[in-house]
Amino acid sequence: MANAWLNHVKKVRSSMPEGTLLKNVLQEAKKTWKKGTGAVASAAKSAKKSLKKVVSKGGAKKSKKRKTSKKSKKRKTSKKSKGKSRRGRK
Repeated sequence: MANAWLNHVKKVRSSMPEGTLLKNVLQEAKKTWKKGTGAVASAAKSAKKSLKKVVSKGGAKKSKKRKTSKKSKKRKTSKKSKGKSRRGRK
């Protein structure tokens, strides 16, 4: 099954003169496109409604975010030895 938007673009492109830029075809297709005119869209809407019902009945409460200070934290960096190893020393 092909994408509904692509089918619509093909239909609009066939109605326009040959050699029309894709940009112009997409702009014209956008004007006549009606989003959500298929079985998939109706199924998605019903699923969204049922999800809202489940959440509203006994759903989880929203947790509050902690406010953090805007000051930047300094990074701790380890000091590396400058090429001298301690292995051979006593």
